[in-house]
Amino acid sequence: MKKLLTFLLSIYLAGACLAAQEYSANIPWTRGGTHQTSNTTWTPVASTCVLNVLVMNVSAIGTSWVITVKTKESTPRTLWTGTAALGTVPIFQGAVGIEMTNGIDVTFSGTAGTADFFIVYR
Repeated sequence: MKKLLTFLLSIYLAGACLAAQEYSANIPWTRGGTHQTSNTTWTPVASTCVLNVLVMNVSAIGTSWVITVKTKESTPRTLWTGTAALGTVPIFQGAVGIEMTNGIDVTFSGTAGTADFFIVYR
């Protein structure tokens, strides 16, 4: 009886641990990026998604080059905004992703510089 209870408890705990995982082989991650040298809006995703990683590396800052990451909702929610500075910026890196309703827009204003973006989402 003791072995049966131990076995059932092990199954229960394993199931609970695995059920809590956000990472699923059934829903693959999409990876992408862009090399940005203008103020053209970049839309890496045009529908609701879960953002897991967004990293930016600025190699030329331009003049007062402001970069904004936001949702594509009718009233967008801003995830990040800042004036470009040389170096790598982890805009978002989370163990658990965040929902970006209707997709993601990355907008630019000011005199463009050069930035590379790396994104992971599903």
